[in-house]
Amino acid sequence: MTDINNLGPHLLGRKPSPPDARDYRAANFMGIGVAETELSNAELAVLAIQELQKTTITYKNWASRHYDNVQITHWWRALNYLSQIAGTPIPTPSQDVLWESKIQLDQGETGHCVGFGYAGWGIANPVQDVFGNDDGHAIYYEAKAIEGDPTGEDGAYTRDGAKAMVARKRMSTYAFLDTEQEILTWLRTKGPIVVGTDWTRDMFYPDENGLVIPSGTVEGGHCYLLIGVEGVYLIFKNSWGSSFGDNGYFRMKISDFMSLMDDYGEAIASVELPF
Repeated sequence: MTDINNLGPHLLGRKPSPPDARDYRAANFMGIGVAETELSNAELAVLAIQELQKTTITYKNWASRHYDNVQITHWWRALNYLSQIAGTPIPTPSQDVLWESKIQLDQGETGHCVGFGYAGWGIANPVQDVFGNDDGHAIYYEAKAIEGDPTGEDGAYTRDGAKAMVARKRMSTYAFLDTEQEILTWLRTKGPIVVGTDWTRDMFYPDENGLVIPSGTVEGGHCYLLIGVEGVYLIFKNSWGSSFGDNGYFRMKISDFMSLMDDYGEAIASVELPF
C-alpha cells in the first residue's frame, strides 16, 4: 500500500483548462454523435458501403484486436451509418485492452504531472517515443511557457501540455472526450488518453490490487494516463514511480472515474492518425 507521507506534498499540479470554444471534440473524429440525420436511408447505406470498402477487416478479427487504427475507423463509421438507418444506438465495443508502456516515470517532489502525463502518453503504444523523467519536466515547462509563466511551479493546464506536444510535433492536434462512450471507444480502438481530474485524499492509498477509490477531501488536481480497460475497471499509469499502486499502475471503477470527470475533469486524445 502506498504511504502518502513518503510521496511528499508537491505531487499534484494539474489545473483545469479554461473553456475554449475553439477546442476540437473527439466525437468528430470517431463517428459518434455525427449529425447525418438529414440524409436518407439510401444515402446512409451508400456511405456505409463506401466505408466498408476501404478495409478488409472482419468482425471476428476486430473483436480479437487484430487490427490497426485506420481499419477500425472505417468499420466504426460504417456502423454509425448503419445504426442510423436502423434507428438504434451504435453498439459499444466491449473488449478489454491495455496499451503497453514499459518505461516507468517519476516526477519526484514536483507538481509537474501535466508534463509527465504527456511524456507517459509518448512512451505508450501505439506511439512509442523514448521519453524519460527529463522529458516530463521539460514538457511541463514548455506548457508553462505557453501559459506565459515559463518558470512557474504552481501546476499547468492540461490543455497546455497537449499544446506543448503539438509544438514538439509529437501531436498533429488534440481533442477533448466528453462522454463515457467516447472515452471507452477511443481507448479500445485508438490509444491511451491523458486525463486530468481532482485527486482526493483516499486516492493516495490504492488497495493491494491497485484499486483507487475517489473518496475523501479533494487535495488538488492531478494529471495521469488512462491506458486500458478491464471489465468495469479502467487502468491508469501514474508518474510517481513504481512504488505507487501496482508497480506504478492503478485501477478505478468506470463509474468512479466518470464522477471525477463530472467535476471539471478532462480527457484529451491525440488526433494524429489518419482518420
